[in-house]
Amino acid sequence: MSNGMLRKIPSTLSASLAACVLLFSGSAFSKGESYVEKRFTSDETQVEYVIRVHEKYANDKSIFKDAYELVEESESMLINLQKTTGERLAGLPPVRIDWLRKGNTISKGNPEQPEAKADESFNRIDGYSEYAPDDVPTVDSFSAYKPETRNEFNFFIPVEIRELTFRVAVNEKQNDSFVGEIKSETTERVEAVDKRQYYPMGWSFNDDNRVRLGSLNTEINAWPWRTIANFDYGGSNSGCSGTLIGPRHIVTAAHCINTSATDNFFALSARVGRNGSDWKATTTMPGCPNSSTDDCPSIGKTYWYFTPSQWRQSSVSNREQYDFGIIVIPDRLGNNVGWMGYWYAPMGSLNTVSKFSRGYPSCNAGPANNPRIDDPADPAKCPTCTTDLTVCSPFHLYGDAASCSVGNGTNLDGDGYNRNFRMSCDGSAGMSGSPLYLYGNGNVGNDGSVYYTAHDIQSTCGGTASSSSCENVSRADRMVRLTPQYASWISYFRSTFP
Repeated sequence: MSNGMLRKIPSTLSASLAACVLLFSGSAFSKGESYVEKRFTSDETQVEYVIRVHEKYANDKSIFKDAYELVEESESMLINLQKTTGERLAGLPPVRIDWLRKGNTISKGNPEQPEAKADESFNRIDGYSEYAPDDVPTVDSFSAYKPETRNEFNFFIPVEIRELTFRVAVNEKQNDSFVGEIKSETTERVEAVDKRQYYPMGWSFNDDNRVRLGSLNTEINAWPWRTIANFDYGGSNSGCSGTLIGPRHIVTAAHCINTSATDNFFALSARVGRNGSDWKATTTMPGCPNSSTDDCPSIGKTYWYFTPSQWRQSSVSNREQYDFGIIVIPDRLGNNVGWMGYWYAPMGSLNTVSKFSRGYPSCNAGPANNPRIDDPADPAKCPTCTTDLTVCSPFHLYGDAASCSVGNGTNLDGDGYNRNFRMSCDGSAGMSGSPLYLYGNGNVGNDGSVYYTAHDIQSTCGGTASSSSCENVSRADRMVRLTPQYASWISYFRSTFP
């Protein structure tokens, strides 16, 4: 996009800057702080953009370069959106980009699965806006972090823009799955496993019903399993999981990207179609030699981490409802292996279709004084084992042998959707970010597509020897589910970073 598309946008980063006092509520800045502001309006879309940076950091050219990238990518998308829909975008609240701080891109270390807290109550009203509370915080901004420069911004996009991008995505079926260059059937046949057996190790009702999918150290070719990503943080164990929901877009748990309320973001390699030492494709977001002082290596391609602003704030109640992250990766892995679609629906509708959970569990994880005991047994390899630690294969794809039920919804949002619910399928550390997905059957989504609809974030029992027992727990895993708000953010980021 040329600079001429925006009125008043500086032609160079050395343009004059002016410090001013905070004028906007809900900003990242405290009242009375001095900051540099750049404000300009698009000639074509009439959308207003505001960039603000703390005065003492205003000479850091990388900050404005990164902010302009967010502006230019957004504006290019909005020009096409306006032409496609005929909608006028003038008069909306401005797109705000507030620089927050320099973060740390950590080159080594696995994220820790957050400790689950007991549910205070289960809100079973789901999917009805008339029951939505009036005072629930809206997810109206995301933290935008660029690992290469370590610049973090608060990125506010008006809800009208996000909802418009989602409506277009649905109308044009951009939220449907895509099989990529490797063609495959989109039927549930690949999910068929022996549902008659249960094994007394682990999770819901103390029965870990997972099996390893595919062969040892042999890449996963089956659709849609090959769209599930394993995050390798450089250790000897599986780290987290995620799902391709676009050609270079992965949805996962926020804690797989960033330790909540800290400046620490994780470098990682995302590998799809992985089983052990073999995988179909990989992309790398490198860390810094010294995350607090040295420059990070440049790979010549842009990539970003996005998490809800509430996830980054220091005092937030019920933080599990914001454990949602999107990575814009540097390589277009989805062109080869494809990607899942994304769809939200009330729990009543979700429970009319079969849902499946697959991901990459850690094996024998945790500290020596309180190790994890919830990694999967593999009954095909060891049907009589009394411990699962000898048969769990790191960096291999596992899945529950049964389809999953959902319920026990909590944290109702302003649209009447519970941001969290529990599921019956088994998971464990390393499966954070792993998808709960369904096949479209006309009731939810469309025929012939596979849809991500939630991801794993926490175990509520049975994770360690000191955890409460799962013996009488029918749904032991807590999920962040796709809501209308989160779906609109996915559609926005997919459209903005094609």
